[in-house]
Amino acid sequence: MLSARDVSRLLDVDHWHHEALIAYSPPPRAPIGIARYIRLDDFDAAEVAIEVADGWQHQGVGIALLVALTERARSAGIRRFHMSMLRDNVAARALARKLSPPNEPPTLSPPPAMSWS
Repeated sequence: MLSARDVSRLLDVDHWHHEALIAYSPPPRAPIGIARYIRLDDFDAAEVAIEVADGWQHQGVGIALLVALTERARSAGIRRFHMSMLRDNVAARALARKLSPPNEPPTLSPPPAMSWS
């Protein structure tokens, strides 16, 4: 379950420099994931963050949110996402690679440039 603080942060968006999307479960509807970007000083770059409730991880929620967020970012002129994650966060790194795999055709066309540390 998402905290009240996380849901509150979703409301502080302008849909240009800061966008946020929320995923809901089937009825009874409850928030199960958040994806957001905040534009960086480089106009075509944004920091992206994704959170998926534990019970909904590995079910496609994260990739669905990231695909939708990427579409919104492109329409706002953002071409590069930056993501910060722990090296041992295998699921987060796999999600990032789905958008920009190093040696395979991208799953999105054209993919945003991705960087992570």
